[in-house]
Amino acid sequence: MPHLAWTLLLATLIALATALPGDGSLHQRVCRAAYTFLSSMTAVIAGGWLMYFIHG
Repeated sequence: MPHLAWTLLLATLIALATALPGDGSLHQRVCRAAYTFLSSMTAVIAGGWLMYFIHG
């Protein structure tokens, strides 16, 4: 399985794991999951570009 697929799977699982046990409404939990997923993917992409610029 390629790195991108594993990254998407892990980001999705982390987002669901942090959003499901919440006390808020469904809308709040969906927003929290989306925010966590997008933040995770942003960090991965930024880290990838940083490694690209460091290592060439």
